Amino acid sequence: INHCVSSHHECAVIHSTLPTRLLDVGISIDSDIKLVETHILQNHSLIKYCTLSHCWGKIQPLRLTQNSRTQFLTKIPFDSLPRTFQDSISVCRWLRVRYLWIDSLCIIQDSNEDWLQEASLMSHVYRGSYLNIAALDAADCTNGLFFRRDPFFFKALPPLNNRPLSHRGWVFQERVLCPRVLYFGQQQILWQCSAMDDIITEVEPKYSHKMVADFKKSILDKQWSVTAWIKIVERYTTLSLTVPGDRLLAIEGIARHIQQQSGEEYHAGLWRKEMLPQLLWSTKWTGESRENCAPSWSWGATQAQIHWPLWMDRHDCIELSAIIGIQSQTLPSTTESTTAAALTHGVLAIRGPLFKV
Repeated sequence: INHCVSSHHECAVIHSTLPTRLLDVGISIDSDIKLVETHILQNHSLIKYCTLSHCWGKIQPLRLTQNSRTQFLTKIPFDSLPRTFQDSISVCRWLRVRYLWIDSLCIIQDSNEDWLQEASLMSHVYRGSYLNIAALDAADCTNGLFFRRDPFFFKALPPLNNRPLSHRGWVFQERVLCPRVLYFGQQQILWQCSAMDDIITEVEPKYSHKMVADFKKSILDKQWSVTAWIKIVERYTTLSLTVPGDRLLAIEGIARHIQQQSGEEYHAGLWRKEMLPQLLWSTKWTGESRENCAPSWSWGATQAQIHWPLWMDRHDCIELSAIIGIQSQTLPSTTESTTAAALTHGVLAIRGPLFKV
């Protein structure tokens, strides 16, 4: 971590804004834990915080609600927290990082308005994180980060994509956006940062996992291409979401970051640049129903895996049509959220010749 902080310019944390709320976990084992509203904190640019990626599972973790907010601002008893949260607090204290962001404790869970507002800030939350703590093998919040190893059985190269955490749709953008990720697995601890093509393990020097590394590099590239987005969506749509209507929201953080880097226009999962070939997305029918959470021309309207079979041949095609207008909710440049209601009413106007089918 120290080497990354001092040597990797690609991993530099830029605080454009702090998360709305953070957990103050102190730096000693007997420190009180409480929720803090970050607007009262001073020297924002000097504040370091970690984030936690975890599976909620079937067991609902302790949550911030409108009723519990006042109590949380005073104190959150350590014993009331599930094991994964307790372990992540211990990691922060070992690293002497005083603040921690956990979704269920820093977003008001029974306020749709607060949830949408905070969902629109995910690119800032994770890009600004000093370190993302990933509970790789914890199926729910009670499993924790630390496991007793089997001394007679040790996998040197464990596949990341088969772990409980790796199947979560929301976690995908957390892995891509965070400059540094420390994975706590059942067999060992794994390390990845934006400057590296591979994941560092305890046994082998490197573990090839270039897919996520390439995604990280592609969103940092000022010469960003739509092809990079196509690859991101094709991977992202293989993952699962508890709430199907979150499909566009759970990747909005990546889209917002790309928009800030490139200045390109974003419309319901597609980009204005090279929009026509992007409309040729395809999927194999698997019985999933369409969701009323995106316009019908957006891949966000279906729950199936998406791919673009004609994308690489798009330059060989003659464009006989032209897009003459798009009326949809684009990502705002401010912290204003993109609401699901705004995304469902997108209108795409195309002018071109008609062909008999």
